Amino acid sequence: MLMINNPVDSIYVGGEPNVSNKTVPNILGDVSSGVGKFIFRDAADFPLMTYAQLQLVKAEALFIKGDAAKAYEAYIKGIYAHMNFVNKYINTTNEKSITAVEIDNYIKGGEVPLSAADLTLADIMGQKYIVQWGWGGLEQWCDLRKYHYSTEIFKQFIPLAGSQLTYNDYCYRVRPRYNSEYVWNASELERWGALEPEYVIKPTWFVTSTY
Repeated sequence: MLMINNPVDSIYVGGEPNVSNKTVPNILGDVSSGVGKFIFRDAADFPLMTYAQLQLVKAEALFIKGDAAKAYEAYIKGIYAHMNFVNKYINTTNEKSITAVEIDNYIKGGEVPLSAADLTLADIMGQKYIVQWGWGGLEQWCDLRKYHYSTEIFKQFIPLAGSQLTYNDYCYRVRPRYNSEYVWNASELERWGALEPEYVIKPTWFVTSTY
């Protein structure tokens, strides 16, 4: 029993833990599980990867290879696939699906290049960011690091000034937690510089030298 206050009439009033008045309405309104967008819903399916993401990975690789035509084909497939992905995982009657007309209008409305000749790496990575939003944060961080946080590649990225950055550069690594290599294998970390404070800004192996 939890005693709520010190009564003036010598009668203590309390509440039993885990028991409440079921008639009191929830201040947030009706509460039900399983309703909402896929990025917020309880028990939502959480993807490890999606077809749309893989199409944009393919587009990126083909573009770097120099095959703009196939890169553009994969790029467009990735956009359509993500629209369908969002529609599939909408689980509320109040949320409207993206219609085929709306998808076509987006493709032709100026946000998307209309031909392989106009396709840029920034176009591909911008769409990949959209596709991964809400679930693919680690992969997105890989992309940012891979291209050195470049505003030429990530057009909407707002860079920080040098004074806002620790060691005047962006982070490329996360230190191991203390109760790990720092305790059990510090000599190995020291061998390749991982004990230095600036280790966090050392580029990872997959960072490109040019793009």
